[in-house]
Amino acid sequence: MSQPSVLIAGAGPTGLILAITLLKNGVPVRLIDKDSKHRIGSKGAGIQPRTLKSYDILGILPEILKCADKELYRRRMYELPAGIKVIKELPMMEYVEPTTGMPHTNPVTIGQDLHEEILREYLRELGRIFELGTCRAGRL
Repeated sequence: MSQPSVLIAGAGPTGLILAITLLKNGVPVRLIDKDSKHRIGSKGAGIQPRTLKSYDILGILPEILKCADKELYRRRMYELPAGIKVIKELPMMEYVEPTTGMPHTNPVTIGQDLHEEILREYLRELGRIFELGTCRAGRL
């Protein structure tokens, strides 16, 4: 294994994508994170069209789309207490029909924990692992 030329501190979506992009371009990396385990839940769930285009270029898009909610433009209100019966549907934004020239026109949502797991799996396929619990003071 060659000596990493880039140290990436933070294994959230941005750090993971940076690692993938550098590795696919032949730049060795070391990816570390201060947390000792992967986070559960989401800080942000939206993926915008320009990011989808980048994921398409990197070859990650099919797996993201398989797990994403592609109907972000439509929100539903449910009858309580069961929360099963839809009582109202609200348009959140205008849906833009994809074209050959613009295949990524609408955002999608995916839980950040699932989003990160897809990116981590892709990194594993590239032969890279990430180090958890590494950024604490004096442990770098």
